Amino acid sequence: MVSRSLMIQLSLAVVLITSSVLTGFGLYRYQKNLQKLPDLLEQRLELKAKRLSISLRTPIFNYAEYETRDIILSEMEDPNIVALVVSLNDGHSSRYIYTRSASNQPVQVKNFTPQKEERQITRKILYETNELGEVTICMTPKFFRYQLQQNFVSDLFQIGVLDVILISLVILFLRLRFVLPVKQLTAVSSEISKGRLDQNIDVKSRDEIGVLAHSFIIMRDAIKKQIVDLNNEIDERIKAEGELKHLRNYLKNIVDSMPSILVGVDAHGKITQWNMEAEKITGVASRDANGKNLHDVFPQLSYAMEKVIQSVHNRQIRKDSKVPLQLGRNKRLSDITIYPLVTNGVEGAVIRVDDITERVRIEEMIVQSEKMLSVGGLAAGMAHEINNPLAGILQNVQVMGNRMKIGLPKNQQVAEECGTTMASIEQYAEKRGLLSMVAMIMEAGQRAAKIVENMLSFSRKGQGNFEQKQLTELIERTIELAGSDYDLKKKYDFRQIHIVREYEKSLPEIYCEQTKIQQVFLNLFKNAAQAMVNDKNDSGKPCLIIRARRQEGMVCVEVEDNGVGMDEETRKRIFEPFFTTKEVGAGTGLGLSISYFIVTEDHGGEMSVESFPGEGTTFRICLPIRNDH
Repeated sequence: MVSRSLMIQLSLAVVLITSSVLTGFGLYRYQKNLQKLPDLLEQRLELKAKRLSISLRTPIFNYAEYETRDIILSEMEDPNIVALVVSLNDGHSSRYIYTRSASNQPVQVKNFTPQKEERQITRKILYETNELGEVTICMTPKFFRYQLQQNFVSDLFQIGVLDVILISLVILFLRLRFVLPVKQLTAVSSEISKGRLDQNIDVKSRDEIGVLAHSFIIMRDAIKKQIVDLNNEIDERIKAEGELKHLRNYLKNIVDSMPSILVGVDAHGKITQWNMEAEKITGVASRDANGKNLHDVFPQLSYAMEKVIQSVHNRQIRKDSKVPLQLGRNKRLSDITIYPLVTNGVEGAVIRVDDITERVRIEEMIVQSEKMLSVGGLAAGMAHEINNPLAGILQNVQVMGNRMKIGLPKNQQVAEECGTTMASIEQYAEKRGLLSMVAMIMEAGQRAAKIVENMLSFSRKGQGNFEQKQLTELIERTIELAGSDYDLKKKYDFRQIHIVREYEKSLPEIYCEQTKIQQVFLNLFKNAAQAMVNDKNDSGKPCLIIRARRQEGMVCVEVEDNGVGMDEETRKRIFEPFFTTKEVGAGTGLGLSISYFIVTEDHGGEMSVESFPGEGTTFRICLPIRNDH
């Protein structure tokens, strides 16, 4: 009874939901059609009037009265037309007015007045260029509305038929998927309750009934297992002891696999745990360390015993950062953390030692990088501040030059007021070199403005904005930037280096981030300048050859110097982070590694180096050509 009640409820729910959705859709479509009714009526009127005016022009032109009436009556067969009026320009003002009688039959009348909802349209009857008259058609929307109502009733009938089909399908589905499996499970549960555990449960569905059947199987198997467990309790205890031993070894392996030194001590400073990392660093085996005092085995941690006691007493974690410890042969910086333990009345603590030397070094490098970013921001700010007065200087110098030249009426007027001529002024300025001085000021100011522009462009932070750029243009900008770099002027004087450009013509643009690619070129130019200046054996002038050509879907750039070169070992490590051949404090060892990352990771390109001692160095960069964004 419960299954049938559930089946009926589900059937009614499905039918109710389906009927509501379909009825709502029918009402929505009926309302939309009602809204379109005026437009539909206008379209029908326009079509009827056009067709009737074409059909009537020949019989009216030929004065065929009977044929005219036949055409009018044939159009009146449309139940939507309530009146049809044909007016003729035959000199007698003839009119044919047809409307409908009470029996809805066409009847000719003398006058007609349209009702409120009725719509009418008038169209002229033309035969070539002659206007024969006009036709007026009046339609009512009630038949269209009646047709829409009939369609809506038909939809409701279809919904009813669909509901009957759905009820039948739902009842059949529920019987097959719910009622029969539930009956089977009820019979099986009755047998299991009687102690018959060999019952077969054959329900293979994956729904809730299947889950219930699976639960019955689990229950049956659990009962069987409990019976077996009761008969083998001694074996299970032995097995539990073995698992406990395995777990103990597993936990020890976890502790030994930790990269940190872990030392467990009790409240008296006796070692209770000594992991593999502690053995590796101190050279003392775990079996030799356990049970001994901490200050005897690891004297550098003996100061921590007082903090261990405080940590256990206060139940708080204690941590010391950047503690210098002699770990192995090297003195390292370590973080020492003390975790209090209180278990089953046994008090103690775990001392964890983490080597943070490399992390501190990286943090210092990051701080240094932040300082350099701040310096870059300061330089950008100074460039902005220089730009404003520089623009004023250039503008005023340009005005001064214009005011010393012939050709401007205002110059001539002021010169005459002062009792001289512009020719004399220009001759004086030319002989005294004023015009050439103005030109020199303009040239120097424009060069300074270009330096400021490059500094501003390079100092802006990249926002990941990739654009189509001409690689040779970026190279030239970077060369100008290197020429104005203070560090290069002070140490290497980049402007004294002879630069040979070998650019292939019509190179395609590449899709890149401008500032990052300029950073790569600037790093290469700085390294080349240092290598060529440090070449003490070469009396020739430092020379930098820059090649750019297209190769297999890429634009490749080679930067070749005639410096000291490098050996095989240095060449293999040249792209490693923090590797540098410069003096201490002269470099971070990050320039080429960052450049390699920018080229390969950020831009999907390639970067390589060729060098031999005393034969110079060639860096090769290939960047892909991408036409899409």
